[in-house]
Amino acid sequence: MRVTVKDLRLFLVVFCVFLVQFATFSQNITFVSPNKEALQVFSLVVMVINLVLIISTVKYLRIWAIIIILSIFSVLSFYQTRDTIVAQLSLLLISCAGLDFDRIVKYDIYFKVFILFFNLIFYYSGFAVLTYFARDGVERMAFGFSNPNTFGFFMLIAFFEIIYLLEKKGRLYINIYLILLAIFLPLQHLASSRTAELVIIVFSIFYVPNMFVRKQNIRFLNKRLVGLSLFVGLMLLSIYVTSKYPSSIWTIKLDLFLSYRLHIQKFFLSLYDVNLLGNSVDYIRTLDNAYVRTLLNYGIIIFFLYSYIYGANLSKAKENYTLQLIFISLMLYGLMEWYIIRPFLNIFLVYFMCERIVESRNEINDKTTNFNNSSNL
Repeated sequence: MRVTVKDLRLFLVVFCVFLVQFATFSQNITFVSPNKEALQVFSLVVMVINLVLIISTVKYLRIWAIIIILSIFSVLSFYQTRDTIVAQLSLLLISCAGLDFDRIVKYDIYFKVFILFFNLIFYYSGFAVLTYFARDGVERMAFGFSNPNTFGFFMLIAFFEIIYLLEKKGRLYINIYLILLAIFLPLQHLASSRTAELVIIVFSIFYVPNMFVRKQNIRFLNKRLVGLSLFVGLMLLSIYVTSKYPSSIWTIKLDLFLSYRLHIQKFFLSLYDVNLLGNSVDYIRTLDNAYVRTLLNYGIIIFFLYSYIYGANLSKAKENYTLQLIFISLMLYGLMEWYIIRPFLNIFLVYFMCERIVESRNEINDKTTNFNNSSNL
């Protein structure tokens, strides 16, 4: 079997994704925690090797322009914020250019199965840092993850990935979907990860009817500007609601329901200004809202980069109702949790950079490599 440069690039990308996810999601395991930084640095080194492979094979001016622009953004952002998230995002986006998104998702599911069982085994064997989480006197289960919300996001992405691939393979039926709900929802409930639990429920309300109607897309989302506007609109909504706290009674009640998120957002908005390149934010408290966090920490330029990414993803998914619904669900999740902007943890960020499947499901637009359904998935 011939191994192409694209195959090698795919291996390097999925290997890096695994390293970062393992370092992040398994950091509570006692013998992983001391090596967390080393794993992340090693993953970035592998990504740079992948970048060299890309540069050596790039023929299109558009790709060169993307590489240069993202490199400039990465340098400026790190200089201003001392945060590497934009550099991580840039490396991941560039590395995924032209790769098969379905294969990336398939391997990501394998990684998540490994990480889940790895954490469970060593957690119940006594090799995890024991941290007690509770809400209203009820213990929240983290299952060896750093906290219940991290576990909730991990399982949410896994849920969406499984739904996406099963539907692509034509193997997702209503009974299979209900079985998946019966597995994922109780786990989210045990973790008391309310945001992830709510997002799965909202997703299901819109997804299950479509299993019978078979609508091809959500038409008004087909334009890139619409997705971008939604991302910006959710940011404006977040700031507007925060500005009404605590002068309006309804915001006080909402703040209690949201575990004091509005209070914390107000606190950070009073400490830092909004500017082009962001701020070096001292997270003495957790700022969960992805839109406020992106705006304050990474600035207006990077905020619009993320807006563009979600708009481009929705636009590219214009023939896929399920993917459009997944992106909308992730954007709703971002109102209460910030993980949607984390590269490597949210693999759906790279969808628009991956190659477009053309003509038929059995062929990839690549002169050197063809995949059929069985080899591809």
